[in-house]
Amino acid sequence: MIWDSCLCRAVAAELAECLGASRAQGVVLDRGARRVSVHFREHTWTTDLSGTRGWTTIGPAREVPEEARRLPAVLRAVEALPDERILLARFRRVRGRKPNPTLILELAPNRWNAIWAEGDDLKVVARLRMDVRRTHT
Repeated sequence: MIWDSCLCRAVAAELAECLGASRAQGVVLDRGARRVSVHFREHTWTTDLSGTRGWTTIGPAREVPEEARRLPAVLRAVEALPDERILLARFRRVRGRKPNPTLILELAPNRWNAIWAEGDDLKVVARLRMDVRRTHT
């Protein structure tokens, strides 16, 4: 699938409508499968970041795998950056003292990437970079 800024805005709106205020349980950045999954109580949001597929789906809830980052949070917002192929999923923690996390999905050809960041300054905690030749700044 080839993403553009219009598709990103439409997908962000659909995700916000379907998952808005849902309680999250965990997130998995799976480098081997090139996939990101956010596990909610009632749904699982999966985005495939391989260059040949590039799809995103909402499916039934699945058990949170052991390797998942625990995410006691509520999905606050899903938005697309203007004129970009970037989705931001912002969460609000419901317990703990860690800063609120954000999942950043970069969906541009040859730059498939997922970034897990925390706090207002979006400090990068983990990333799933598909093009290892590209440096992340």
